[in-house]
Amino acid sequence: MAALGMAVAAVTFLAYQGAFIPTSTVTLTAPRVGLVMDRDAKVKFLGVPVGRVTRISYDGSAAQLTLAIRTDELAKIPANVIPRIASTTVFGAKSVELLIPPEPSTERLRPYAHLRVSDVSVEVNTLFQTLVNTLQKIDPDN
Repeated sequence: MAALGMAVAAVTFLAYQGAFIPTSTVTLTAPRVGLVMDRDAKVKFLGVPVGRVTRISYDGSAAQLTLAIRTDELAKIPANVIPRIASTTVFGAKSVELLIPPEPSTERLRPYAHLRVSDVSVEVNTLFQTLVNTLQKIDPDN
């Protein structure tokens, strides 16, 4: 009986995590992602969560994110979608937002597609580091 209870709990947990929902992999390259981009961050299309970030790597010049997007939602996203990395608040965790371009393509986003982000919102820590660097260059004797 205890084993049955454990099995039900495990299946419930996996279902809550979306383990039984088919997903497709899409790669996203960005100049940087920031300190508060986490694995499992949401991927949104038109403000609705359609997937999550499964992997983040950085090669020194660019960040590469692996996205798991629900296969049924992938067919609704134009191939020329505009990706953006943004946060809900100044200190908040980031998410990937997929925005509709001014002239959406009739083609749809496909599995293993490669998207590029042109810019990433500035974080408070970046502003603070810039301020510290500037203050260190100021000579107080003059």
